[in-house]
Amino acid sequence: MPYKDRSLNIIPFKVLMETWKMGVIKQIAQTLANIVMFMPLGFIFPVVFINARKLYKTAIYMASFSFLIEFVQYFTGRQADIDDIMLNTLGGITGYFLFLTAMKLFKDKKFWKKLTGLYNYK
Repeated sequence: MPYKDRSLNIIPFKVLMETWKMGVIKQIAQTLANIVMFMPLGFIFPVVFINARKLYKTAIYMASFSFLIEFVQYFTGRQADIDDIMLNTLGGITGYFLFLTAMKLFKDKKFWKKLTGLYNYK
């Protein structure tokens, strides 16, 4: 059954610019929501998956996961938007940098070594 309300935007920054016409508050809320939503994932992913502890790998995983969400949204009658993919990926990268900060701050802490798999059990 085709959905009448679904739409696809593959033009970068198009929806972001259209949202500016709705007011600054709406633009800030829309932008921050897409970024903040993926920050925890960008932080947790390299904690859990040692092979994702490179920026480019985390960025690829975040972009892929965001693409999957947008892909499913399109087929469920919602809007699929390249801007959301870009902002979600930015949020994941921001979370990754928070992970790097935590690695530096807590590198000698026992709880962090256990959490990240760096703890050497003897």
